[in-house]
Amino acid sequence: MNIQKIIPTVLISFILNIYILFVLIPLSSFAQPDDYQPIWHCTGAESNSEFGRYLVSAGDQNMDGYDDILIANWGTREVYLYYGGSTGQMDTIPDMIFTEPYEFGYGSLPMECRDLNGDSYPDFCISADFGSQDNSKTYIYFGGPLLDNQADLVLEPDTLYTSSFTSFGLTSSMGDFNGDGIFDLAVSARNHDLTDSPRGKMYVYYGGSDMDSIPDFSITANPNEINSFSDYISCSGDLNNDGCDDIVARGWHGPYPQFRDGRMAFFGGAEPDTIPDWEFRTNGILGNGSFITPDVNDDGNDEIVVRADEYNSCDAYLFYGSEEVDTLYDVHLAGDGNSSSGCAYAGDVNNDGWGDVMLNDWAGGKINVFFLHPGMGSEKEYDLLLEFPVVVGGNGRMGYAGDVNGDGVDDFMFSSYYGEYPLYDEVFIYSNPDLSGVKQFKTQNSKFKILSAYPNPFNSSTAISYQLQADRYVKLAVYDVIGREVAVLLGCQQAAGSYQLNWDGNDFNGVPLPSGIYIVQMKCGAVSESRKLILLK
Repeated sequence: MNIQKIIPTVLISFILNIYILFVLIPLSSFAQPDDYQPIWHCTGAESNSEFGRYLVSAGDQNMDGYDDILIANWGTREVYLYYGGSTGQMDTIPDMIFTEPYEFGYGSLPMECRDLNGDSYPDFCISADFGSQDNSKTYIYFGGPLLDNQADLVLEPDTLYTSSFTSFGLTSSMGDFNGDGIFDLAVSARNHDLTDSPRGKMYVYYGGSDMDSIPDFSITANPNEINSFSDYISCSGDLNNDGCDDIVARGWHGPYPQFRDGRMAFFGGAEPDTIPDWEFRTNGILGNGSFITPDVNDDGNDEIVVRADEYNSCDAYLFYGSEEVDTLYDVHLAGDGNSSSGCAYAGDVNNDGWGDVMLNDWAGGKINVFFLHPGMGSEKEYDLLLEFPVVVGGNGRMGYAGDVNGDGVDDFMFSSYYGEYPLYDEVFIYSNPDLSGVKQFKTQNSKFKILSAYPNPFNSSTAISYQLQADRYVKLAVYDVIGREVAVLLGCQQAAGSYQLNWDGNDFNGVPLPSGIYIVQMKCGAVSESRKLILLK
């Protein structure tokens, strides 16, 4: 295994620490300015190497109870894996480096990392999307204790390409598209060519222990209607609550230069089709990014977030999911800023049981965070604003970091990867230390329900009863009071109905846990429900 370490010089470290202390600490932050603080920051080893051009939570790869992160150093065609750790203990030396030195553009990361091969460990992919057909590839790495920096599976575009840059793998996303209980991988190729103009194509590869490099499903844009289809894709949620994750993709409608920006949704299923189930179009140009976010209005359907006008605002539109999603947005997210670089899922950063959203004002150096929840109304302003000097060079990527410090609260991260010379590119992880403790889970939903846990408190065993309203892939796990997973009781597809199982108070390895408070969490897709258990011995 080729594991490398990057150690900057003492002089550079001293200069950068002074710079960070006096320049990069936010100038202002509304909604409790001091509540959210940087718990980790890292500087690129080389100036202008676009460190942080892509970043994603990798889950807990080394199974130490802390989530890990992947960061692309795009200019050197490398991706760094950093293991998480308690606040102040997570270092900035990569624990593993992934590289394909001859692949131009190597470093594009997925929107999320999930278990593709069914071994319970989160997997990830890294794409070299700037290459021609001969060297544009997506590399899949199966995660877990045996992870190394050699790809386990390599995906390549088909032979229909005529463009010199295919953009195969520019964006990718993981979700259970066919509803079999195992996550699948969707890969974009916006420059897929059937003529001399880019039309776009999207590929879906079904996960499983026998996952291969042959696409199981694909959608090719209609050359008479859509340009650069699948510029951005997301397969991270279930919009119509049918047990299958869906895909939202970007597509330009009409001939250049009269085209209109838009988004399309394709509902997943055992036999999906290529006809959009939802379309949203605008006369202008929407901002970069769109994604599926977990249910925030408590109706069991996940939602769509679409970035608004690219040039004149820092806003986004939230569309509530349903069996028939309409084209009228339900919530206008109003940020502070006049430019756009994207939008992203932030995780549940305020620990209220509902996922939150981030928008950035690239030119203005601002990060807007919105705390989503039921009953928001049709207009919502940001809840947290982080501002940085414009000299930083603009804010780049952002998103959910997982729980890197193991305190039971989601963290969020963002980068500034266009640092002006001689400055270096930066990545920050933020969290609210005052929220450390028992994670708050949603208590109601329309997909399933935990009926009871009896007896509770218990000594030797408790019976957990639950009910499913429809066929679902169900995970039932137990967490301690700081949010660490200590036991998995169930993980399989189940039919609608009522069920009961017993927990004996033991952990993963059958070792008895100490007396105390535990949380049993039942999760179907992105929605979860929990109940407190008291173990007495």
